Amino acid sequence: MKKMYQVSGMTCGGCVKTVKAVLGSVPGVSNIDVSLETQTVQLDAPAQVGLPELQEKLRNFPYRLTEKEAGEKQ
Repeated sequence: MKKMYQVSGMTCGGCVKTVKAVLGSVPGVSNIDVSLETQTVQLDAPAQVGLPELQEKLRNFPYRLTEKEAGEKQ
């Protein structure tokens, strides 16, 4: 299932790599695309993997995930 979230707190390519690596450690998450320019992350994940689980993985980092509003530009 394709999911998209806003990511706050990213300022450089290192941040992008960290977000991608941390979210990639969640079982079942794949095809992660993190954009510094649009401050978004798009990924494939099973239906049971939701925003709370992904946010928990990032809790020790300065990045925050939020739902991407419908109609927002990518």
